Amino acid sequence: MAQSARGRKSRPGAPRKGAADANLPGIGFLDIGLPGVNGYDVARRLRAAENRRRALVIALSDYATAEDIQRSKQAGFDLHFVKPIDFEQLDRVLARQEVP
Repeated sequence: MAQSARGRKSRPGAPRKGAADANLPGIGFLDIGLPGVNGYDVARRLRAAENRRRALVIALSDYATAEDIQRSKQAGFDLHFVKPIDFEQLDRVLARQEVP
């Protein structure tokens, strides 16, 4: 099942707080290994913002150990995908998620 979406892209390591606040996406895909600021910190900021708490936040990462996945959950990620992403798996998972 193919899903349609509009997206916004930010430069790596350059938080786009204003863009996220203005567009209020229901789903955020974050790379954990960003220069300058890591995805864990971005996820924590999103969870701390009143208007972002319900967003579905998904980690995309090369980090694949059980500890890495646990750390992403503790930071506020809902899901953790290891690169390269399997789009069929992503589609199946998103079909089961309630997206705000």
